[in-house]
Amino acid sequence: GEAGRHYGVSRGWRPDDDKIIPLFKVTVVGLGFGPPWMTLPAVLPGYFGDPWGRREWIEESLKQGQMAGRWPMVLELEETD
Repeated sequence: GEAGRHYGVSRGWRPDDDKIIPLFKVTVVGLGFGPPWMTLPAVLPGYFGDPWGRREWIEESLKQGQMAGRWPMVLELEETD
């Protein structure tokens, strides 16, 4: 609505079409048919994993949390000078 117009973000599929019920609009976008295009293919790897995706962030996140003392030692880190 107004916040979307103010900040210039996408207001969704056919935002000013009062003839289409909101539930149908959400369903269309959720299934990946509305903008941003290909919503569903972009979301599915989050649920099922992406065998071709990059994974270095996982170990870096574990390392950062371990070094901050957020959890027990889960990684064997080399001592650095």
